[in-house]
Amino acid sequence: MKNTKLVATLGAVALVAAVGLGSTLAYLSDNAGPVTNTFTLSKVTFDKELQGGLAEQEVILDENGKYVHGDADGNERIDWVTSINYAKVTPNETVEKNPTAFIGKDSEPAYLFVRVSQSADFSNINMSEDFKKVADIKDDNGKVVAIDYVYNGNDGIAAPTVVEKEDGTTETTHTAYEIFDKVTIAANLDSKHATDLDAITVKAALIQAEGFDNADAAYAQAASLLAQD
Repeated sequence: MKNTKLVATLGAVALVAAVGLGSTLAYLSDNAGPVTNTFTLSKVTFDKELQGGLAEQEVILDENGKYVHGDADGNERIDWVTSINYAKVTPNETVEKNPTAFIGKDSEPAYLFVRVSQSADFSNINMSEDFKKVADIKDDNGKVVAIDYVYNGNDGIAAPTVVEKEDGTTETTHTAYEIFDKVTIAANLDSKHATDLDAITVKAALIQAEGFDNADAAYAQAASLLAQD
């Protein structure tokens, strides 16, 4: 088994890519002597060229003082970063925030799990409909501090995208999976509240699809990886 862990900050974000059971690809080659079996380990991987594989689009303050992915002329921001400082927010304000996992073009099909921290400072995290809740993560006092989700679109499998070009050939590229797109600041915060709100922490783990009957069967391994600091 080979585990690869990448850590960046998005508030704090972490990536964990893991290969589990049945992860070898066998190639049979012939020569003048005996038949030789060569085993090459396949992999599941995030797109490390895109901020390590887990990032979000930069935001700006619009003319109304709201954080958005765009400028005054409606031009979309395409800068991907791993940390954003929301300097001035107000209670009950909704801000754009879109952490996105990028599956590498060379990755095997995999189950994509994410862990999103929870805090009373935020009344809502607008999760993508493509992610299904798996479990609450609680602290020693029984308080929910994070929620685990699994990608549930495309039969639950995350995989690179194959694009057909004009000349009829194909090209494989990474695939982007947006985890959520907005967060809302809690309405009950006041001047007595600490100046800095809790950071929203997002972690992502890939577990190869081959060797597991479904995402539920792969979750135990994903949970162990997501629990790592």
